[in-house]
Formats: sequence, structure tokens, C-alpha cells
Amino acid sequence: MKDIETESLEAHVALCEQRYKALELRLESVENKVDGIRKTIDAIKDTIIRTAFGIGISIIAALCITVWAIKI
Repeated sequence: MKDIETESLEAHVALCEQRYKALELRLESVENKVDGIRKTIDAIKDTIIRTAFGIGISIIAALCITVWAIKI
């Protein structure tokens, strides 16, 4: 039995349309997942920057207090 797609151009076009729609849905799903990952990475990056800044300020403050305490 021969494949209907090889016998009929209309069937081939209809099947290709279904395949492209399925691929488009899968691609959209992947794009959404990548966007979610990007947002998560951005949030983590912002948290790391804020934490590093806070630690840096704390170290500078501790050093200043230590220097001030030694001078007294």
C-alpha cells in the first residue's frame, strides 16, 4: 500500500501544514522556557550583585571602625 502523501499533492500540503503547526507550537514552547530561564538568571544576577555590594560596604565599614578604634 502506497503512502497517500506520495500520491496526492493536496494530502502532502495538508500534512505539511499540520507538521509546521506542530513545529511552531513546539518552538513557541521552547521560546517560553528560554524566556523563563533568562528571567531567572537575571534575578539571580541582580541578587548576587546586591549581595556583593552589601558585603563590600560591610567590609569597608568594619575597616573604618577598626581604624577609628585603633586611633582612639
